[in-house]
Amino acid sequence: MHDCCRAFVAFVMLCLAFAFLAAGGPSPAGASPAAVRPPQKKSDLTYADRKAWYRILRWPQEYEDDFDAVLGVDKDKGWMKFFELAPKKYLVEVQCNLFAYQAGFIYLFYDESVSPPTARLLTFKSFYRDNKQVKTQEEALVAGLPEFSPRTGELSVWTKGRGLGDCGAWAVYRIEGGRAVLQEFRAKDDCDGKYVDPKQYPRLYPR
Repeated sequence: MHDCCRAFVAFVMLCLAFAFLAAGGPSPAGASPAAVRPPQKKSDLTYADRKAWYRILRWPQEYEDDFDAVLGVDKDKGWMKFFELAPKKYLVEVQCNLFAYQAGFIYLFYDESVSPPTARLLTFKSFYRDNKQVKTQEEALVAGLPEFSPRTGELSVWTKGRGLGDCGAWAVYRIEGGRAVLQEFRAKDDCDGKYVDPKQYPRLYPR
């Protein structure tokens, strides 16, 4: 090869090397892929919107499988809501199931004030009686009729013991520090056919 050809080839290889380095070179082994940009839409969510958020928030697949089997079959609505707690911080309500007389929900704390945004699945403390002994449990799934107050930052949940609504539980949680903090828990175990305002059930917490 003539010297001029060798010089030209060397010049081309040098240009390619600079272009490769400018592009960042190969990704190191085990490097995380580029973060998926979160959707901007947070109201009037469709089924497609929900799936887009599922790829971002990544709540447990078992809950999404339940949703697809029960509520997602018609693919018309997203069955999820965003409640703003503070600028760029949200409580995300995700309906996962539908029971005979109430629904099943999970909640996430979603923070867009940091980069990249973070999401945390919330758990909820509750009480139940076992052979007249009061015990506690903590679960992610909330079954009942929930209401969230943006003014107070509190989530109240009435869980029916049966369709008649004459027994069940009443719980109030404050969403603070990205967690659900139990404020009050009441329960009426006797399904006696007599309706009582859930807020008047016997109080188990605080004692």
